Amino acid sequence: MRAREEERRRRLLDGVEAAYEILTDDMIEDRLDRPTAAVSHAPWVALLDGVLTVAGQAPYEIAFATRP
Repeated sequence: MRAREEERRRRLLDGVEAAYEILTDDMIEDRLDRPTAAVSHAPWVALLDGVLTVAGQAPYEIAFATRP
């Protein structure tokens, strides 16, 4: 179970970095800088499911790690 969660996180981070790389690529005429890309909605829609999955796991992991 833990390995699967770590794999999801890694894929999500890889997806975010890939989106930034695509949006800021020098080969694109209308490329965006990183701050502008961060506030654009369209490129991130495909990553939304992964973000929600990881966000849903976080409270449980925090509670588990901080319990006495």
